[in-house]
Amino acid sequence: MRAWRFLAVLVLAVCAGCVKVDQDLIINEDGTGSFDLAYSVSETTVQQVEAMRKLQKDLDEAAGRAAPAPRGTDFTRLLFNPILDEVRAKLKEYEKSGISIEKLEVKSRDARRNVEIKLQFDSLAKVADTDFFKQFGFSLTKEANGRYVIDRPPQVSELPGGIRFDDPQVVKILAPLLEGFSVTVGVRTPGKILSTSATIRGPFTAGWRYEFDRTPTALTDLLTQRFAVVFDGKGCNLPELRAAATAAPGDGAGTAPAAK
Repeated sequence: MRAWRFLAVLVLAVCAGCVKVDQDLIINEDGTGSFDLAYSVSETTVQQVEAMRKLQKDLDEAAGRAAPAPRGTDFTRLLFNPILDEVRAKLKEYEKSGISIEKLEVKSRDARRNVEIKLQFDSLAKVADTDFFKQFGFSLTKEANGRYVIDRPPQVSELPGGIRFDDPQVVKILAPLLEGFSVTVGVRTPGKILSTSATIRGPFTAGWRYEFDRTPTALTDLLTQRFAVVFDGKGCNLPELRAAATAAPGDGAGTAPAAK
């Protein structure tokens, strides 16, 4: 495997290493709902990400390049270097969009930064206007038969250079870096779920789980996953939302997935 491919693997690993995330979205039939996010990141990862940011800044300055403008707010810094006052200040910006903070904690324990956020929102339509939703949100469309479709395109269609996280060489590199990496995504819908791409499914809930310790391809699976849920819209009054595609152009991101 070429050196640059190993570098790409290492960058991905450092950005995701020792991260544990659990997020749950609840959508009510009138468009209100809640969002819970609990995650932890190791202090080592915080230091590594900050070091990479500084290195990029130094390289830009040395080359006489202007630093690229951040996409909205620099969410990477908030996610990988969470500081209570900074996170609170960011969330307070969303109050004008009907989003209220029910709980916010950022604690350091056992060399990890632990974050717990609980939000309530009074309108999906207003949430869709926030910078965070525009970057990380999803599409919600209503079909002619009254069903609703939640759709989130994959972050990428494939990894650079044909990298495969089930490659024995890659697994050997990633094992110490991604040990403990875990992401769980959950959605509760107001109507009965009819089909979904989720691996965990209940009458009104859909969930996806990615754990490197159990599945070496967990990070690849997460980045290339299309999140899709189709549910019965009877009695629902929900706005239609259109989120921008996040996968690379020409990769088929605009084609609806086959839900299970």
